[in-house]
Amino acid sequence: MRIFVKKLISFSLMLALLTPMMALGSAAAPSAGANAALYEIYGDGMLFQQSVPATVAGTAKNGAAITAVLYDAAGSRIAAGETVASDGVFAVTFDAPAGGFAEYMLEVSADGEPFRTLSGVVFGDLWLAAGQSNMGYPYVQAEGYVSPQACATERKSWVRILLAPDIPLYKGSHDLHPALPQNDIPGSRWVSANDEAAMGCSAVGYWFAADLAEHLDVPVGIASLPLGGSSIISWLSRETIEGDADLLAHVKADGFYHALEGFDESGINVFQDMSTLFNQKVAPLQSFHPKGLIWYQGENEVFFRWERGRYSHAFDLMQDSYTAFFGLEAPLPMIVSQLASYHYADNEAVIRRNLEFTAMQSSRPDARAVVTGYDHAPTFYPEAGSIHPMSKEHLGRRMSFAAQGLVYGLHDGAYTAASLKESRVADGGVYVTLNDTGDGLACDGSFLSGFAVADANGVFVPAEAEIVAPDTVFIHAPGVEEPAAASYACALSNDDANLWATLGGEKTMPVSPFVTEAGEGFRFWQRAPWMDCEAAQSWHNMDRTEYSGYFDTWSAEGAAVAIESGSAFAGDNGLRVSAEKKRFSVSPVLTYERDGKNVRFSDQKQDWSGFSALTVQVRNTGKAPVAVEALRLVNAPATVFTPAVRDTGSKRAVIPADGQWHEIVFDLNALHLGGAETGAVFGSSAIGSVKSVTLQFSCAEKNAALDVDDFRFSTGASGPNLSVNPIYSLLARLIALLKTVVRRFMRTGEC
Repeated sequence: MRIFVKKLISFSLMLALLTPMMALGSAAAPSAGANAALYEIYGDGMLFQQSVPATVAGTAKNGAAITAVLYDAAGSRIAAGETVASDGVFAVTFDAPAGGFAEYMLEVSADGEPFRTLSGVVFGDLWLAAGQSNMGYPYVQAEGYVSPQACATERKSWVRILLAPDIPLYKGSHDLHPALPQNDIPGSRWVSANDEAAMGCSAVGYWFAADLAEHLDVPVGIASLPLGGSSIISWLSRETIEGDADLLAHVKADGFYHALEGFDESGINVFQDMSTLFNQKVAPLQSFHPKGLIWYQGENEVFFRWERGRYSHAFDLMQDSYTAFFGLEAPLPMIVSQLASYHYADNEAVIRRNLEFTAMQSSRPDARAVVTGYDHAPTFYPEAGSIHPMSKEHLGRRMSFAAQGLVYGLHDGAYTAASLKESRVADGGVYVTLNDTGDGLACDGSFLSGFAVADANGVFVPAEAEIVAPDTVFIHAPGVEEPAAASYACALSNDDANLWATLGGEKTMPVSPFVTEAGEGFRFWQRAPWMDCEAAQSWHNMDRTEYSGYFDTWSAEGAAVAIESGSAFAGDNGLRVSAEKKRFSVSPVLTYERDGKNVRFSDQKQDWSGFSALTVQVRNTGKAPVAVEALRLVNAPATVFTPAVRDTGSKRAVIPADGQWHEIVFDLNALHLGGAETGAVFGSSAIGSVKSVTLQFSCAEKNAALDVDDFRFSTGASGPNLSVNPIYSLLARLIALLKTVVRRFMRTGEC
């Protein structure tokens, strides 16, 4: 955890360097008599929320008469307001015109003397962009980045960005933090989207605002506020936290609470402690009347292993408190991104959080939208890995699409990622009906991927799926005749999941991950890309992100392998095996080299216990019969098991040279120790975690040619660990004991 926070702090400081701390826009000399000045959140080129009272605020001597006058390009007076400074501050309000592509000048005076003139002011819709480093990831480092010079001819000048420093100065220091809400964000600056300084803006926020401005045909502003590594607690006000007994107790238990009495401004963790970012970044914008909030956060709380439902509760409080804080009658619209693939406490942590995001949206569908991002191109920030995908444009545009439907009514359906509505088990599979599918579901490819079904024991296996109605898919697996549940995109890596909603003949966004049932003992399917033989290389998210990348899917000895379309039994491709020797073998790549050792892919299915069979399709396109000599499985304690071919009692099967597909079913409840076909027979529970799989072949002639495709697991009770030899029984018990010791050591670090 400490290493992770240090990395995020380092990343945040780097982003701060990308966001220049530049001076305010042009201004007349302040009145010496009034000592008046505007806060730094106001500046040239800024955007005010249209058609509501607009406010400018700052400091002035007590009793100073403050006026604000808005002029159009012709110098005509459009609106004005006045107030009197009190307690050294002022806030003057005037009526904002409707949004449009016109620039105004705002002159602010104290006791009749102008002290500040804001030029290039526009009126449109303002959105807040908040969260942690995925929201803070800068436009200049994202895929699709276009320099200001290259996009100067586009209408990006109508996108206005309030750049807030990652950690604003307080009392001249980045190491001091206030106990109470502030009036200003020191170091902030307004820029247009084709300004060089905008390149340090949130990439998601940049594309959100640019896309939304095009569709609304009105200027859009984005207040770029995120801080890498920040917790949702830091974005909540003190009143909100102290007003909720459950959350307050949790914040205190985690050490994130700081009472007002004896508050130590130098002893605050700005990333985790309560209210830090609310006080310094949100509170100063109270009079800005934001239209909504885009939010990309939650990674921290996965690391903290929050109890189920606690994040949702904190999010509810944030939406309710922000609605009240900004004086809105209806709930502040909030558009949320699901999290990117990353190793947290376990492979299922990101799954649970993304399912929670969907449930959060479903609880308030009129005020929330959630967007998916698991289909992003697997290109990542090198030092931090997959937690920071570089491909932010799709998220920004999807958030814009969500806003167009949720807030502006530009389209009627599918503004949020389609989610589970209901399911029923029938016809040997699971029918799943979804909400928010727009004009209907569609496959982004030639066949649907990313689905799994589970048997009554909660063991998921990959499944096939078909779209049977505009809002319904039928999910089934040949090896699971009576499924108890179905899931979609419930794996650490989901870039092959491809079910989308559509609208107006176009795909809108991928369907949200779902699971129809998820009992305590259920084990989600973790992606095993070798099984469908579709790609020569596959992306893997590692527990140590510096090793994440593309790896070969298959390897061979005594043969050459290739992924080819002509070798497919199902899908688009299959594995072509061209033998170079009479004895040869093929193996899925399950490990990679790390620090001089072979380490298993941590995002791939490893535990084979609970599976009853593994089926594979083989076609002999050569001139002589080919024998499948054995399926060789090596588990974590380096024990070799060889399953029998079902209904034969033998580990061996012969594939005739007939050019036809033949199905081989390896019985995982008839496992022989080593290569022997006599002696002990073990059930699949003895396999446990598998670290290598080898399919061994032989042929009387050289140059054998095979097509291999469509590996599939079946589920069922893992038969008894029967043994006719007491030595094998003792060995089985020793293996089980060793596995228990290893698991305990991995959990506790001590034996």
